[in-house]
Amino acid sequence: MTPAPKELSLPALKSLGELVKARPTIIQDTREQRGLPFRRLLYVIATLPEGDYGISGVSDFSVELKGSLNEVAACCVGSNRSRFERELKRLLPYRFRRLLVVGGTCDQDVLNYQYHSAINPRCVLGSLYAWQALSIFRSS
Repeated sequence: MTPAPKELSLPALKSLGELVKARPTIIQDTREQRGLPFRRLLYVIATLPEGDYGISGVSDFSVELKGSLNEVAACCVGSNRSRFERELKRLLPYRFRRLLVVGGTCDQDVLNYQYHSAINPRCVLGSLYAWQALSIFRSS
């Protein structure tokens, strides 16, 4: 004779109804020069320890914003590269960290030279892939 299965009890689900009214608040860093237009989300401007955007009440989330592929390409060479790598390294303690590129939807945009720079598109993609790999492996 097999025992009757236990009834599942999920007390956490009882409070899910309270989440219906919850709305995330985006935090835009005070040093961000060109803010993103948030029309349907609440947002505040405040100083963040790292990154350009965060979410109020979520301490393990940070977004670094690059306003265009031009800006990304500029981060791939010279002193800009060193500065950008330092920015990315400061994001390593965050569990959820993202690089948001406005206007760049896929690798093909880079390969099609949708930016104004003499930097070879393969160098730009190679840099992005290398930063991604370092970010992923260093966090574990």
